[in-house]
Amino acid sequence: MNCSLSSANQGPLVPRGSLKTVVLILASATLLIALRHLGQAAAPSTPAAVNPSESAQTTPARTCLREGTQIVDQWGYFKPTGERWLFVAEREGAQWVGLENRNLERVARAVAGNPRRLRWRVTGILTEYHGSNFLLIERAILKSDATQPQGG
Repeated sequence: MNCSLSSANQGPLVPRGSLKTVVLILASATLLIALRHLGQAAAPSTPAAVNPSESAQTTPARTCLREGTQIVDQWGYFKPTGERWLFVAEREGAQWVGLENRNLERVARAVAGNPRRLRWRVTGILTEYHGSNFLLIERAILKSDATQPQGG
């Protein structure tokens, strides 16, 4: 399989060996932008003078966390939902669909091959799309004595 980008009239736009490097650079840049956005979102801002009762009436409750929110060492389990995998956090009961990457692939193999519920400690970044959050898993560690009955 040839993974280099090319144009009809020109040779490869990226030398064959450096395509992986370009992809890594783009992924790193995307992550840095998300982390900068998170840092700016956390910076205090000067609130406008607003009547608290008006604010409560006009501001809808946010059911989705802001894109770039870091999930760190969250305990929970994964369960299949159709073609995708759902991470269910133990503490808050929050649920996020896992974005496909190598970490999720490893989790899916472990969960699919085990009849019991496996307990995981997960770190990742939340993304937001059409009012829903999705979890990009950066690290998923299986607890050694992690099995629980599959019920519920």
